[in-house]
Amino acid sequence: MENIRHAADDGLIFCKSRRAAERVRGSITKYIEKELKLKVNREKTECDRISGWKFLGYGFYMCNGKCRLRLHEKSEAKLRRRLRMCIWKAWKKPRTRVENLVRCGINRWRAYQWGNTSKGYWRIADSWILSRAIGDEALRRAGYSWIGCYYSASALPS
Repeated sequence: MENIRHAADDGLIFCKSRRAAERVRGSITKYIEKELKLKVNREKTECDRISGWKFLGYGFYMCNGKCRLRLHEKSEAKLRRRLRMCIWKAWKKPRTRVENLVRCGINRWRAYQWGNTSKGYWRIADSWILSRAIGDEALRRAGYSWIGCYYSASALPS
C-alpha cells in the first residue's frame, strides 16, 4: 500500500487578475500536495488569459466581465464528423450508399467508387465526398443543429 502514487486530475480555476491567479495557484497547489497528498505537475500548471483555452471539449470567453462557456470549434467539427459517420453506417450496403450519394448530388461514377470503398466508417466520414454530399446545410435541414450555430449569430469576440 505504501508504493501507491496519486496524481491530481485536470481542473480550472478562474480569477479576475493574473496576480490573484498566481496567489490562488500557490495555495491550491500547497493544499493538494499537503492535505490531499496528491502530486501536482508544476510544468503543466499554467496561469493565462481565459480566451483560447480548451477544456473537455469546451472553449471559454469573456462577455460583460463574466466567464462564458461554448462548444470548442474542434469539438463541433468532431460532432459533425460523427453524425456523417452514423449516416454512412446506416446506409449499410454499397448499393444503398451509391444511390444516396447520387441523390445528394455526387456524379454516378464517383458515387460508385466511394460507395464500394473498403475504408472504415470514421475515415470516410472525414472524406471530401461525404463532406460535400452531407454538408453542414444538409445536416441542419435534416434537423441536426448544434450549439456552435447559436454562437455564430451572437456578438462573440474573435
